[in-house]
Amino acid sequence: MMPTDDLAAIAHLDWKTVRCQCEMHGCDKDCKSNAAVQVEFHALDHCNTQAADTKINHFGNYTFLLCLKCLSDLTIVVAQHLVRLNMIGRYTCGTCGAPARDTRPDVLREVKQL
Repeated sequence: MMPTDDLAAIAHLDWKTVRCQCEMHGCDKDCKSNAAVQVEFHALDHCNTQAADTKINHFGNYTFLLCLKCLSDLTIVVAQHLVRLNMIGRYTCGTCGAPARDTRPDVLREVKQL
């Protein structure tokens, strides 16, 4: 039964540490680190996908909670992907036309400390 007064309700909440969600963006390692940042990055060429299971928000971005190591790994992967796209003269998202030239802010749209 949940307590009725606000302070008791807050004390009743399960305050647990949030773990890194790197496996959600295709990481094949089993990261057990604590999440340190909230990362929002554009779903290049898939940003208009409306399926509920895609986890793409209404801005066409994925949002994950990551540790700093996995943020670094994601930044490298995004940069490598952009190099390949830019080598063939493609500097925009294939679905919405948003810029896709630079890692930040074009693809890694927002990184916030938790």
